[in-house]
Amino acid sequence: MKSKPYFLALSYRASALVALAGGLFAGATTAAGSGILWVANYNSNSLGNYSTTGAVNNASFATSGVSSPAGISYSPFNNEVYVVQFGSGNISEYNTNGTAVSTHLITGLGATNVEFLAVNGTNGDLYIPVVGSNAVKSYSPTGSLLSGSFITTGLSNPNGIAISPVTGNIFVANDAGGTTSDGYVAEYSPTGGLVNAALVSGLDDPTGLAFDPITGNLYVSNGDNISGTNTGVGAGFIGEYQVTGGGALTVNSHLITGLSQPWQIAYDPLSGNFDVPNYSGSSIAQYTPTGALANATLIGVGGVDGIAYIGPVPEPGTEAAIVAAGVLGMAFWRRGKRNAAAVE
Repeated sequence: MKSKPYFLALSYRASALVALAGGLFAGATTAAGSGILWVANYNSNSLGNYSTTGAVNNASFATSGVSSPAGISYSPFNNEVYVVQFGSGNISEYNTNGTAVSTHLITGLGATNVEFLAVNGTNGDLYIPVVGSNAVKSYSPTGSLLSGSFITTGLSNPNGIAISPVTGNIFVANDAGGTTSDGYVAEYSPTGGLVNAALVSGLDDPTGLAFDPITGNLYVSNGDNISGTNTGVGAGFIGEYQVTGGGALTVNSHLITGLSQPWQIAYDPLSGNFDVPNYSGSSIAQYTPTGALANATLIGVGGVDGIAYIGPVPEPGTEAAIVAAGVLGMAFWRRGKRNAAAVE
């Protein structure tokens, strides 16, 4: 169990590609509060609102119920935002304008026992890893418990969680015993059945999981903060893996290095890049899917655990449908091109 929280692993299902299409289609009408980045700052005990280019809209715009905020997840199902309050163990729900819908939507999980969550974009269900119980619990969008043992097999100090936009399978990062290279990522079916108990293994303090919805590749952040013996400053890294029907092929286990406790990886559906907070550093940096540094200081703030994009989603219409089809075509072309190169 770490002394600091991790983050929510942002997840997208099929709606991720629709959100990307909306970003490319300049005329698309977006939902209220869309096209912004929510940031959970554990150190300052605040939830901030930033533009997708990093400009500050309001560094502390949602305040009700905030208690050492960690994981954040946006639900395209109901256009709401869910936040893990690490200090209290509660899950809070907010409108995209920062107004609290319920500061105690889900309770009883235990302070410092819950750090992340993922949202099923199809039905709005919430999946929450509970470290002390070695279980992933599932809840309805309104906070009703669906299953206290949705996933229990193959877990050991579960941390990050994400849903594949390609298969709908659920991926859980496990810190295991907290010793060097004993962390792993397990894969489960959409109904919680075990698919692969060690899809990726030999990890150092794995926390963040995120998918590139274009290629379907999985990105895993390693905090490298083993049992508190390493501050993690400059020692964190992110690996990229091609998920296949039979397991995972390593594209690059150290795609991005020199990070300072990168608890979260957030996919930006507007640029197609990934945003990475450096918790013990002083910035949120942005990288391309190939690991190239796009912006070393997208946002100049440290102490950040959770980040989530609220991307634009186009209104139904012919133009948006055409753009979405074009994006899907580009997605399959880019996916084949990058993955073929990765296994050459």
